[in-house]
Amino acid sequence: FRGRATDAVATRDASGPSPAMTTCLPRTCGVARPPISWKRARDDTSRARRNAPRGVGNPRRAAFRFFTTPRASPRFGTCVASGSWHAKPPRLKGRGAKPSFASMLMSLLTASADAGDDGGFSSDLSSGDASSPGTSGVPSDSSAKESIEKRRLPDARVATHPKLRTVSGHPVCAFALGGNRETRQASDVVAEAYARGVNYFFAYSMDDATIGDYLDGLRKLCSDKKTRKKIFVAVGMEDFTDKEKVTDHVAKCLARLGTDYVDAFYMEYVCRGDEDAAVAALEWMRNEGGLVVADKPGARAGIDGPVRFVGCSTHDRCVGVKLLRSERSEISQNASFRADPMVKTTEKEDAKDDDAVSAVKKTEAALDAFAETKSAAATVSTAEDLKLEFESSKPCALDFLMARYNMAHCKAEWRLFPVAQARDVPVIAFTSTRWNSLQKGHPRWHSSDPPSTAACMNWSLSHPAVQVVLNSAPDVGYLSEWADELSETGVRTMDEKDIEKWKEYGELVYDESAAFETLF
Repeated sequence: FRGRATDAVATRDASGPSPAMTTCLPRTCGVARPPISWKRARDDTSRARRNAPRGVGNPRRAAFRFFTTPRASPRFGTCVASGSWHAKPPRLKGRGAKPSFASMLMSLLTASADAGDDGGFSSDLSSGDASSPGTSGVPSDSSAKESIEKRRLPDARVATHPKLRTVSGHPVCAFALGGNRETRQASDVVAEAYARGVNYFFAYSMDDATIGDYLDGLRKLCSDKKTRKKIFVAVGMEDFTDKEKVTDHVAKCLARLGTDYVDAFYMEYVCRGDEDAAVAALEWMRNEGGLVVADKPGARAGIDGPVRFVGCSTHDRCVGVKLLRSERSEISQNASFRADPMVKTTEKEDAKDDDAVSAVKKTEAALDAFAETKSAAATVSTAEDLKLEFESSKPCALDFLMARYNMAHCKAEWRLFPVAQARDVPVIAFTSTRWNSLQKGHPRWHSSDPPSTAACMNWSLSHPAVQVVLNSAPDVGYLSEWADELSETGVRTMDEKDIEKWKEYGELVYDESAAFETLF
């Protein structure tokens, strides 16, 4: 048929315009049309023109995009695909009838065959050099690497403790992301951190007013089931004296983050005098509450329980030592967890008396802390003594301990960390930049520039008891800054010379007159 159509065109060129038996769909190739399809399309157009009301445009124009018209038509144009002259596909106006389904189907079925006969064609979607920039094709290798590749955190800096593993068995990255209550974090910080290699995320509360955007980003990350198994999500609460509130908060965390389980649940900001209540809450979650699956052989997170591990966080190293010395069986037998919130305040008068007694205890605890700070060197236990002390002890009530540790708060090295190592409890360090004050420098420090955020995090991770260091990056730029630096400097532990240098700097920054720092 294609040969006959070509001959017909050649014989009529001298006498005038002749119908070309090929057409093209918009932006595609020419289509060789058999006579029956051409006739059917013409009949459809004639029928539509007869039935169309007056003043509704020209229904015949609708057919121009499916079959040819004479070559001399002013609506001709060059086909981008085949290089032949065909009718331009005009825009339909009015209620003109469309061609039959058979004619449209024939055009589509013969398009691929016609393209092969033309020896290949190029269009706007397929033409051009795919490697050249500025084209609509595939971007070049160099531009693709620049847009996709990110400087990831070093794979070697991961937690070594067996409990710091995701459900899929991936080790937790030593550099983690936490929630910031002072500055509202952007939701895309979570995704950026995960792209950089971070897989430990901590949300200290479920308060949307302070970290709602951060929770949105974490929820989006947890929505993917495969990704959820590769990340470690930790949450916590401050009011842990009521089991109903603990249960409700666990349920709230699961609902807010859109997950079936959390990897760690912390009793946050444990102060002096609250150690027994915190440990009792942990024991209740393990036993009667049935929330923790770590102690159940063969139990699966999200099916047999919503919490994998439990722990506590504190700013006070003396509190941390007391928590680490606790034993699970001893606490479960002797400590009573208050099931009813009315038990602790049955009478308003008793509540007032309890507040007065509590204030006195806190004052005494503060004095004890001051005395402990002054005479700490005489009370520090050696590693050998601690090993003998806990040789026959039961497992610790805590799976993890979150503690404050930075260049200015380094006394945990000789008081807290040895006990944590003896009890085999990994430490997660927070406030590694001392609330972003270490990077500001000090008037009496002239040895070098103040440390960067990456240097502060790497310094906190230099102690073997610390397995994970948290940083609450407010935005992607802040996160990228320390992630890029740690991708180079964080490959290995900071050397002893730099550790001692920044410890001297921390002594200058440390302010003993500050009420929050004096006793800790």
